[in-house]
Amino acid sequence: ACLRGSTPLLPSLCTRPSAWISDHCQPEEGSEVTEQLEGTEPAQPTTTPTPQSTSLLTPSPCVPKTLLHQLTTTFFPSKPDQTPRLLFRSTAQTTLTQLLDAARGRSNTLLVVVTAEGEVLGCCQEEPWRYAASFYGSGKSVVFRVCEDERIESFEWSKVNSFFQLSTETKLVVGGGNRHAIFLDATLKHGASGECLTYKSPPLAGCSEFECAVVELWCSS
Repeated sequence: ACLRGSTPLLPSLCTRPSAWISDHCQPEEGSEVTEQLEGTEPAQPTTTPTPQSTSLLTPSPCVPKTLLHQLTTTFFPSKPDQTPRLLFRSTAQTTLTQLLDAARGRSNTLLVVVTAEGEVLGCCQEEPWRYAASFYGSGKSVVFRVCEDERIESFEWSKVNSFFQLSTETKLVVGGGNRHAIFLDATLKHGASGECLTYKSPPLAGCSEFECAVVELWCSS
């Protein structure tokens, strides 16, 4: 169901109207997921009408709440006193350096990428993301893709090599040997995925190179 040419799990986020994005990206009452960005103040109530925007990035696209709940419950241990927290969500202006700064010191993170074609892929890493020109990380690392039937297909460490994480100002890489499982450029607008020996994973997207509709980073607490 995840092979090249299959129907994407999600319609293209780049062509969705602002109304759809708003309806699907607002926190639900009693939601188990905290969507306030790390280091920001809670939004204050206002009676001023919000002008209608024609920009497809305002509000920015996001991973649908139902899918996010499925991902976090799959990859994060269930702890009553901890809820997933949004550390970073890409927009037209954000860059990889902002993602790495937001991730500083945060272990057990979930990176979620939605392509412009509506495909969903990502990884879960135990070690915090940091600036490093050589590979780092641990064997408690998983890459995944979401299939058309909403099944999450994950790939654990193969023990063939230890190319878990590499991240600089210009690129973010997950996996190595043959090709990377995930590659993102400095703008977080372009990515790639291929057969990867680190996880013995197939390409996680339908095409070897893709455009990113949104990149999100979550932590387990």
